[in-house]
Amino acid sequence: MAIARELLADNVGVTRTRASIFGLTGDLGSGKTTWTRGMVDALGGNPDDVQSPTFVLMRDYDLEDNLFKFKTLHHLDAYRLNNAKEFNALKLQKWLADPQRIFVIEWWRQVESAIDDPVTELSFETINDYTKTITITKI
Repeated sequence: MAIARELLADNVGVTRTRASIFGLTGDLGSGKTTWTRGMVDALGGNPDDVQSPTFVLMRDYDLEDNLFKFKTLHHLDAYRLNNAKEFNALKLQKWLADPQRIFVIEWWRQVESAIDDPVTELSFETINDYTKTITITKI
């Protein structure tokens, strides 16, 4: 949750014209959905509601009033999408243009070519049973 709050701090007082996008990469069980729970919690949503979107492609979470002025977090899993065309079929363009929305996209590299907006990428790596690392890159 602390990492989520730190990344969100970049959005305080910033006038956004588009949605914010976080792209997650990493093996199964490396912490992508757990990190998303922290993000939802940091934005005033209920972290207990967060479930992996693997089998439904996307889950939406309404957010309470928060310092960052986000209203909805969309949690997508692009693992089963094969290309940008399949991502575009979800018809998310209107939502991607809304600065009150935030997207967390697991396996985002599967659909990278469909996303024209800047992405903050978080790469999750499991070192051992007790240690995981997160590398953050702005793309």
